[in-house]
Amino acid sequence: MAEASSLSPPTLRRLEVAAALKRHREALELTTAEVLDATGFSASKLSRIETGNRRVQIPDLVRLCELYGLDNDEQERLTKLVGEARRTTRKPVVDNPDYTDLELAASAIDDYKTTIITGLLQTPDYTVALFRRFQPNIPNDLMEKVINDRRRRQEDIFRRPHPPRLNFVMDEAAIRRVVGGRSTMRGQLEHLARLSSEGPLTLQVIPFSVGAHPGMDGLFTIMSFDEAIRDRVYVDGLLPSTFLVAMEDLQRYRSLFGQLQELSLNPEESERLIGSVARAL
Repeated sequence: MAEASSLSPPTLRRLEVAAALKRHREALELTTAEVLDATGFSASKLSRIETGNRRVQIPDLVRLCELYGLDNDEQERLTKLVGEARRTTRKPVVDNPDYTDLELAASAIDDYKTTIITGLLQTPDYTVALFRRFQPNIPNDLMEKVINDRRRRQEDIFRRPHPPRLNFVMDEAAIRRVVGGRSTMRGQLEHLARLSSEGPLTLQVIPFSVGAHPGMDGLFTIMSFDEAIRDRVYVDGLLPSTFLVAMEDLQRYRSLFGQLQELSLNPEESERLIGSVARAL
C-alpha cells in the first residue's frame, strides 16, 4: 500500500468512493439510464457521485449498494470511506483544498510553470512578494496564514518517509524574473539550487535558447496515484482552474510534459544555470 493511503485526505476518500461505485456499475454492464430509472436520481446527481464532485449521502450509497448487489463487507468499506470523506480538516487560506488533499496523496507529481516558481518550491519571502503584487491590500494576518499554509504543504511532501516522485519543469523566465527585489530572488534561486542537489526531486529549466515551445501558453500539474482513483491533470491560468481526468487529456498532457523535459537542460545543467543567475543578482 502506498504511503499516501495512511494519510486519508477527505478528497481522496471521496474520489475512491466515486471510482468504486462507477466500477461496480460498469461490472454489471448497467447504463446510467438504467441506474437513473432504478434510483430516481437525476443525471447530474449520478454524474457528480461517479466523478467525486460531490460527497455521496449515506441513503444514496445504500440505494446504490443494494442496486449493485454489493456484499456486506464492501458496503461497510464504502460507508467507512464516506465517513472519512466527511472528516473536517484544516483548509488552506488560498490554495485549492481539493488540490492540496490530492497533492498530499499523490505517488507522482509532474509540474510545469512558465513565469513563476511553483508553490512547493517557493521561499516565504518569494511567496510574500508574489502575493503583495497580486493582492496589494492583503492583511498582514492573512498573509501570515498563507505563508504557514505553504510551509505545511512543503513539509507534508518533503518530509514524508516515502515522498512522491517529483518532477518540476519551468521556463527560464521563472528564474530570470525578479520577484520581491534582488535579495529575495537570490534567496529563492539559492533555495532551488539546494533542492535540486539535495532534495527528493528532479528540477529542469527550459532555456531561452530553445525559442518558442509548446508549453508557452499554459501551466499544469499531473498527479498520479497508487490508489483506486484516476490520475488527473490540474490546469491553471486566467480561466477558472480545473481538473481533467479523461484519458485523452492525460495522454495529451503527459506527452506535452515529456516534450518539455526533452527541451529542458538536464538537472545538472539546470542547477548550474540557476546558480549562475543567482550569483548575478
